[in-house]
Amino acid sequence: MAALWWAYFDFVAGAVEQALGRLTGHERGHVARDLFTFAYFPLIAGIVLFAVAAKKVVAHSGDPLSGPGRFALGAAIVSLLLGLAAGRFRLIRQLSPERFAAAAVAVVATLLLTDVSALALLGIVVAALAVALAVEAVRLREVRAAIHSGGG
Repeated sequence: MAALWWAYFDFVAGAVEQALGRLTGHERGHVARDLFTFAYFPLIAGIVLFAVAAKKVVAHSGDPLSGPGRFALGAAIVSLLLGLAAGRFRLIRQLSPERFAAAAVAVVATLLLTDVSALALLGIVVAALAVALAVEAVRLREVRAAIHSGGG
């Protein structure tokens, strides 16, 4: 959950707030509609799917995840990251290669690592997400600093 929190609240939430604050009138309404519907639906779906996967991991941590459990885990990360990517693209017309790489690792891991324990698979997927977010944080350190200071 901490990695999912980091993916959104490290600087995405502040960037959205500042970007919407700079817009006015109909433009603000259109961007807000797009962000809080189209981009956030996959974000919320990712959170729900992650909860399903986490429940399955806790229940059978030493056993391999079932097909539905692996699907929930991979789809959770992909859905969450694609929702965030859609919002980012709508705001600034940029994508995050690090986040796409983490989504790809999640898909590959959940498809190919069918014999590893549920806890190990969760660890691999979360580690891929954490590494991607750390690399992104370093790459965008000036942007993050400006957002954290309120300077946009």
